[in-house]
Amino acid sequence: MGLYRSDDFVRTITIPAWANQLGKNFTKLNNNFWFCIKPSECDKKCLKGCKDKVNKFIYTKGHRTLKNVKLGQGGFGKVYLGNIHGVKVGAKYIDVTNQYKELLGAPGSTFSPTEVIPNLLGDLAFEATLLADFGHPNILKVRDWWIQCSGLNVVNPQNNNPIIDLVIATPKCYKNLQEWLDTEPFHFAQVQRFLVQIAEALQYLEAQNPPLSHRDVKPANILISAKSNPNALLGDFGLVKTETGLTPVYCPPERFKKNGNVTGLSDVYSLGVTTLVSFFDNDDAMGILFGAFEQETEQLSNVLSNPVYGPVLDLVQKMIKYDPTERPNFSQVQIELSSLPARVSETGSTLLVKNGLVNCLYGH
Repeated sequence: MGLYRSDDFVRTITIPAWANQLGKNFTKLNNNFWFCIKPSECDKKCLKGCKDKVNKFIYTKGHRTLKNVKLGQGGFGKVYLGNIHGVKVGAKYIDVTNQYKELLGAPGSTFSPTEVIPNLLGDLAFEATLLADFGHPNILKVRDWWIQCSGLNVVNPQNNNPIIDLVIATPKCYKNLQEWLDTEPFHFAQVQRFLVQIAEALQYLEAQNPPLSHRDVKPANILISAKSNPNALLGDFGLVKTETGLTPVYCPPERFKKNGNVTGLSDVYSLGVTTLVSFFDNDDAMGILFGAFEQETEQLSNVLSNPVYGPVLDLVQKMIKYDPTERPNFSQVQIELSSLPARVSETGSTLLVKNGLVNCLYGH
C-alpha cells in the first residue's frame, strides 16, 4: 500500500529497490487489487456454493465489480451495476486517494491497518459501517463495502497517481423518487405513502443515541425499491455528519450557519420541499417556495382553502418555517401526511391546476 501514496517517479525508484530485497516476483505485484475491511459474509440469499465470502484484509487481485454499467452519479462518487453474493447491487465508488496520502504521506508515518482505515474513511465510514446496522425497513441497507486500488502502473495525466476507492454496495433499486415522478404515472396515494415511509425513516434516525440527521433529504436521495409493490428507501448518507455538498433548494436556512443544524427539525424542512415537488409541477413548486408563502395575499388564502391541494400546501407551509422550532416534528408530519385526501388527482405526472398554480397564486 505504500506504493499507492507515492507518485510515478518515486515508484520507478522504489519498486526496483524493494525487488532487490524481496526477489523478482515482487515486480509482478498486481496493479489492481481490493480487500474488505470487515468480513463479507454469506446470507440466506446466497446460492449454494457461493464464493463471495471474504475475510477482512484479504488481498485479492483485480476488481470485485467492473465499471461497465453506470447507474448514476452524485456528489460523493459514481455508482455502477455490480453483483455481490448473487445479488445485483449499486456499487458506489468514492475516491479516497487524497485522504490516504495525507494520512501516510508524512515522513516517518507508521500506522497499523486498524488505525489507518477509520482515519482514512473519516465521515464516509459512517455510511459504510453504521448504516449497515440500522434496522429500519425504509433505510437502504449496505450489503458490502471494500477498498479498491486501481492503476498502480498507470500514469494519471492529472496527478500521476493511481486511485484508491471506497466502494459501498447497496441493493439495486428501480429508480430514485425524482426519476419516478418524472417517468411513472402519477398516483397520489402512492406518492403519499412514499413520503410517510421517509418520514418514519427520518424519525428513526432522530431517535438514535446520539440523535442523527440525514442532512440531504431530496427526491434524488430517496430510492424506490421496485416497480411492483414499491417502497421508498432513504439512501445516500454521505452528508450525515458533514456540512459540505448541501443542496441549496432543499437546504434549511439554519444549515448555512456554522453548527446551525437542528437534528430532526432541519430534515423536516428538506422533507417539506420534497413533499412540494412530489405533488406539484416543478415550476409551480419553485414559485411557491420562493415567494408565495411570504406574500399573505387573498389568492394564497384561496389556494390554501382549496380542498384539492390546500391541505398539501398547508402542511408544506408548516414544514418550511424559517424558525426550526416552529416546524412540526416527524410524528406530526406522519399524521398530517397520512390524513391528506385519499384521492386528489390520478392524472398527469403531478398535481396541476388549469392555467397553472403560480398564475392562481399571483392572480395573473
